[in-house]
Amino acid sequence: MDLPLQVEKIRAIRKAGEALGVPVVLNARTDIYLMPIGPEETRFERTVQRLRAYREAGADCLFVPGLKDADTIAKLVRAVIQVESHPYLPETELLDYCKGNGIVFLAFAPLGHGMKPGLLQDPVITGIAARVGKTPAQVLLAWALQRGTALLTTPKSAERARENFDVSELPQDAMDEINGIKTRQRLNEVVKTGVPGFIPQGS
Repeated sequence: MDLPLQVEKIRAIRKAGEALGVPVVLNARTDIYLMPIGPEETRFERTVQRLRAYREAGADCLFVPGLKDADTIAKLVRAVIQVESHPYLPETELLDYCKGNGIVFLAFAPLGHGMKPGLLQDPVITGIAARVGKTPAQVLLAWALQRGTALLTTPKSAERARENFDVSELPQDAMDEINGIKTRQRLNEVVKTGVPGFIPQGS
């Protein structure tokens, strides 16, 4: 739990990734809420201090296991909300709320979890990809970025990671086509898996 050491590790990994030209997503966690370190205010302040240090060092995603109080969670994470979002589940109303309240909308599964048939095979997406000279994945990522969301992807190779960064702005007619897709499907079944959607029920 040595904060300076953890910060130095994050910086070192970030620098190594930059030197190798490999995109890196760094996850950092603090178990501060599992430690008997005093009153709730002190625990909250210590947690915020640690998370801020991790973020400034270059961490992308921050976790606080053991933290279950709803009010405290809201204080810690109100700046970012992570939800499944893609053309089959655009979450437009939630996105508008985030934009109006200074909250970053972080979309996971922007490529549809790679399910087949799925977004990458959708005729609207493949048609636009052919017109603009990009891959279906690049079209989906461009759509997500242009509507104002941050992205969470899990490329399985350096080549895929580089492809994900090579996106170009889509023309408005292409954006309108994608926004007009009628299919509605949630790929991460929260009801079946539990809350927040990654925890099997009964675990």
